[in-house]
Amino acid sequence: MAAVAILAMGARAEDEDTSSPVDLLLEQVSRDLKKLSRQFDNPESRGSSLTLADRLIEAASKARGLQPESAGGRSGEELEKYMALYHQGMDALLAQFQTLKTAIEAGETGSAEAAIEEAYALREKYHTELDVR
Repeated sequence: MAAVAILAMGARAEDEDTSSPVDLLLEQVSRDLKKLSRQFDNPESRGSSLTLADRLIEAASKARGLQPESAGGRSGEELEKYMALYHQGMDALLAQFQTLKTAIEAGETGSAEAAIEEAYALREKYHTELDVR
């Protein structure tokens, strides 16, 4: 009987630690952006860099369509304002990812580096404005 209780407690703890779909997508964005920032300027990694850029665009697009957990218990007008700001941030990030992909395609490492830096700056800005921890 005690073993069943311990297993049940473990299952609940795993449920509480499970990330939401939007969190998983945004974690993927962070990992892929970090990886891309280490390789974008290597001509031998161009194919991999373009794949990562496509993954960034795809994951951010999917995440944009979801409500983040940071929206919390908001409702009504407060939720609308929060989601509008979230969408604004995701749209800006998506634009940077598209700029990044275009720069990689053209072999413009300076433009690619600037797009990566701007993506990181946008993430910081909107994490602060949306009170994301």
